[in-house]
Amino acid sequence: MVKHTPTTETRALVERSAGLGVTQESIAEYLNIDEKTLRKYYSKELSRGRFQANILVFGKLFEECQKGNITALIFWCKTQGKWRETDRLELTGADGGAIEVGRSDKRLEEALKQNPEARKALSDLYAKAFRVQE
Repeated sequence: MVKHTPTTETRALVERSAGLGVTQESIAEYLNIDEKTLRKYYSKELSRGRFQANILVFGKLFEECQKGNITALIFWCKTQGKWRETDRLELTGADGGAIEVGRSDKRLEEALKQNPEARKALSDLYAKAFRVQE
């Protein structure tokens, strides 16, 4: 097996490629080396390339935020401000305890007998859930 020797040109190529988002697999293939060899000899270039690309992109994003670009502002808030678009619903059992899990056929039957609207809603839900696609 031939030992790989990095050159100024290959270091620049790896750094630029990593900064453009080229995969390590592709870079290694281009250089005709294994991915482990790529990481062994070019770890700084791989990191530096990604960092420099991120700085450029983050800078452009920040500029767009300063201009009032709503899409950029929302993206920034989601990624940097930890904003989420999800609703969170926490369920607990009686008196805030654990939810009982097990067979509740009898209790369900009794509850549905007493509430015709719930029975109809459950029936409709089952019909939708188990409908055979035609």
